[in-house]
Amino acid sequence: MKKVANLTVVLLLVMLVLIVGCNGNKDKQDTPALLPDTSGLVIEIPVAGLKLDAKEFNEILTVTGILEAKFRSLLSSETGGRVISWDAEIGDLLEAGDVILQLDDELARLGLQQAEANLESARISAEKSGLDYQRFQELQKNGDMSRNELESVKLAKAGADAMLIAAEATVGITRRVLKETQIRMPYKGRLSGKMIEVGQSLIPGSPVAEVVQINPIKLKVGVPEESIVQIHPGQKVIVNTVGWQDQEFIGRVTAVGIAADMSSRLFPIEVQIPNRGGALIPGMAASGEIILKSHQNAIFMPRNAVNFNGDKATAYFVRGDRAIQKQIETGASNNGMVMIERGAAPGDTVV
Repeated sequence: MKKVANLTVVLLLVMLVLIVGCNGNKDKQDTPALLPDTSGLVIEIPVAGLKLDAKEFNEILTVTGILEAKFRSLLSSETGGRVISWDAEIGDLLEAGDVILQLDDELARLGLQQAEANLESARISAEKSGLDYQRFQELQKNGDMSRNELESVKLAKAGADAMLIAAEATVGITRRVLKETQIRMPYKGRLSGKMIEVGQSLIPGSPVAEVVQINPIKLKVGVPEESIVQIHPGQKVIVNTVGWQDQEFIGRVTAVGIAADMSSRLFPIEVQIPNRGGALIPGMAASGEIILKSHQNAIFMPRNAVNFNGDKATAYFVRGDRAIQKQIETGASNNGMVMIERGAAPGDTVV
């Protein structure tokens, strides 16, 4: 019995120790840890600085559109005939007046020969009638011819003169018909399409070829109402295309619309771009940056360096080994840069 009592006392002591230990741990966990006071420390953060300078700053309007040929013409035949040759291939650069297509001209040449022969005959008749009229006038003055006879000679001369005029017109027509057996380039440009093949016959008015002029090439775009008042012919436009990503082309505004499109409410403008090498092709998507206004000796900084809070703006500037925050006034922005109206000066370093 004594052993059992001793064991019971031991168990009670163990349980008491465990309970006290658990409570001790709980109290220890509930006690907040002591942390070092860092309120007086300065935290250094590495930043990048940009030294500001006074340079030209351009206000830009970005527009997009599709490049178009300055002229795009569908050539037709004014006469009929069989095609005997093409004298140009698609893509060829041609001068104004170059022959593109040749029709069979045998009948036209024969017709011209006949018309020229008739013209010569009419000239002889008109000359003879004129001499007769002069001679009969002298006879009538001397009383050797009546007035009625002189009137008949005069009418014969008038008829001969009319036949001469008709013969001259016929020669002109046949020469034009012969000329139209050759389809010629109306301006300097390129052959872009063929509508008929060698051996086929044409009727007057049939389309035969499409030609384009791509130097200069033009870009038609739409401009919103708030910007159209700032655009005028002659303004510089920087043009970029998807196909020529690493190359810029310089154009000029050549036409400004005076009425907005009823569906888009945009005003049309036209930009012409020199294209002597033919790098720009009709149908290419292009974007243009129209320089609305240039500011000389302007100060500007990256837009992401400016902190906007409502209608106020601030930026951090380097002063010695520290960065201080200053209020600034911003102006126009362009390509991720914003112009600073007040609060910054050349030589300042912005964070």
